[in-house]
Amino acid sequence: MEWSTAFDLLDSARSCVKDIRDEEYFLTLWNICCSQCARCNSNSNWKRAANSQLTDFVREMHGQQEPNENADFKRLFPNATDVVLNEMNDRFSNCNSDVM
Repeated sequence: MEWSTAFDLLDSARSCVKDIRDEEYFLTLWNICCSQCARCNSNSNWKRAANSQLTDFVREMHGQQEPNENADFKRLFPNATDVVLNEMNDRFSNCNSDVM
């Protein structure tokens, strides 16, 4: 593969990651995942619990509602895509690309 092709591919990947960083894409992906779980009869036995080694750092709030998976994942999704995008930018910055 030529370097120019590799950099074009990288730019395309960056663009794709930027494009999926929105609520509409998340909801589409979330619905696909939920339908797959329902199709496979997958029951989630996973319970949320604080790590016992981090009890000094856990802050509990009185009157807090039951955790909502959809809201939690919806909040985390943009952060995860940002991490991926930042890692791509750090590893393949202009300076690093010039070295290659």
